[in-house]
Amino acid sequence: MRLPSPKHLKDYPKYIFFYWLFAWSIFFLVKTAMILTNRTEDGKFVEKRDCKALRDFGESEECIQYSIPYYVPLREEFKNAVVESGWSTLSGAIFLGGFNMVYRWRKDKEISKRWQL
Repeated sequence: MRLPSPKHLKDYPKYIFFYWLFAWSIFFLVKTAMILTNRTEDGKFVEKRDCKALRDFGESEECIQYSIPYYVPLREEFKNAVVESGWSTLSGAIFLGGFNMVYRWRKDKEISKRWQL
């Protein structure tokens, strides 16, 4: 499957923005589903536990001891999910979109040089 791509170099920023928005919304929905599975019974807090001890299995690690559970307000956890998913997808979109934009610019520049000769 081929994703829509811009026809002109000036259209790249719009495409980068809309791809970022799409990726951010998917990532945020996944994080929201993960947050909602750890809610307390009253629905106002999220239960969290930190890993205190890890066991190494060569290729993977497994937590063998957890801390005492602590509770984070649901609103704060959603705010952190929005920011975290936004920054991580934005960095990917700028990197991939910028790389493609520079590649396209160089390709267009080479084609224009060939026609000038």
